[in-house]
Amino acid sequence: MLVSTNYSVARISGEVGYESEPAFNRAFKREFGDPPARFRMQARSSEKETRTDRALTRITPSSPVKEVDPPAAPTDNSQLRLRALRQHR
Repeated sequence: MLVSTNYSVARISGEVGYESEPAFNRAFKREFGDPPARFRMQARSSEKETRTDRALTRITPSSPVKEVDPPAAPTDNSQLRLRALRQHR
């Protein structure tokens, strides 16, 4: 939700079952190492860089083709972690 929506952290914290945003922030930081807002910024920045790299490889046919791995989808594993956070409240 952090990466796939523009919902506020407060709204997301309520939707995943936390009564307060600060409690969600603490639990999220414990689990992921960064607060939710920073996690969102870094994930979106990573996605943007990968899209730029792909675009550059398409518009420069004279240069060697650069293999670009798809970005790690933070929502894949993070959804499971968010469920775990809900259970440990």
